[in-house]
Amino acid sequence: MRKTFKYYLVSLCICLMGAMAFVSCSSDDDEGGGSASKGAGVIEGKANVRVTKVGNYNFYYDSKGRIDHIDYRNKDAFHFKYNPNKVVLYEEDDFEEEVSVSYNSNGYVSKFEASTSGKDGKDTWSTSGSASYSYDGKGHLTRISSQWKETGTDDGEKYSATGKVNISFSWKNDLLVSIVEDESETDDGETETSKSVMTYTYDTDKQENYFNEYLQYTPSFSKELEGMGDGEVEEALAYIGLMGKGPQYLPASSKNEWEEYYDGRTHEGSSSNTYKYGFNSNGTIAYATIDGTRYNYSYTTLENDKDDDGLNANKYFAPVKQTGKRMNIVRRLFSHPRHYFSSESRK
Repeated sequence: MRKTFKYYLVSLCICLMGAMAFVSCSSDDDEGGGSASKGAGVIEGKANVRVTKVGNYNFYYDSKGRIDHIDYRNKDAFHFKYNPNKVVLYEEDDFEEEVSVSYNSNGYVSKFEASTSGKDGKDTWSTSGSASYSYDGKGHLTRISSQWKETGTDDGEKYSATGKVNISFSWKNDLLVSIVEDESETDDGETETSKSVMTYTYDTDKQENYFNEYLQYTPSFSKELEGMGDGEVEEALAYIGLMGKGPQYLPASSKNEWEEYYDGRTHEGSSSNTYKYGFNSNGTIAYATIDGTRYNYSYTTLENDKDDDGLNANKYFAPVKQTGKRMNIVRRLFSHPRHYFSSESRK
């Protein structure tokens, strides 16, 4: 059995315009060429606040207004570096891994890349992976494409494996209509596949109750950002405007239909979710729920934020560097261990 570590991944940036927050500055589908935002998490206009917490994610910024680090459930951490742009991933302070990050001209994340190789007794491995992100002219995320490749020896025997993921986001009139995800893994010639279609429904009779004034992301769709691993970092960055703009109105419900093929059999099923939201008097999201599970949002005013040394930075953030062996980390970063068809998740 191959040795693996569970892992998460990350990204960055934002561009602001007028009274709206999280708004792209121009049409963009370019790779790279951008830089980290100095207004991460900022919601301008009458709100005039910065996001500090959503659900289990806590956000901290540096003195230049860039995202400095994010902690998740107070154990996993994502630390950002600049010049060159990197994200350092820590898991319960056990080890760290650096991932290269690219930004487009609007400051949205456009690509993640990582690679690793090593040897442990008779085991060797060499793995590389990447994830790229595309946006439309309104700043909506339209596509995530990721892939990985791994070769090595397992107890002296050679093996090879590859995987790829394509996720398409369909928008109409500034509403997210559906998300289609296709994934495949090939391990020593055996291929497993997965496909899912998430369709969103909007309450047109009470549309005013779902008005998303600042185009913020909510868990109803941010949890579907899975370019790498289970998407924890992408989800987190979406809440602070670094993965493009959310919809003008928030969905009331969704239906997910999926089909997977592994072990020579096809498995299929479906599920549904209902969503509710609460809003602050300034129009920002106060909370969002998925089937009753609540995710609270917290903010600090920009006036108070400017008075802080380091813009809400956690001065005690100092994760311990890795002490254990790293094996197959990149494979975990760019595949989806939570999916049923993943051979590792079934062991």
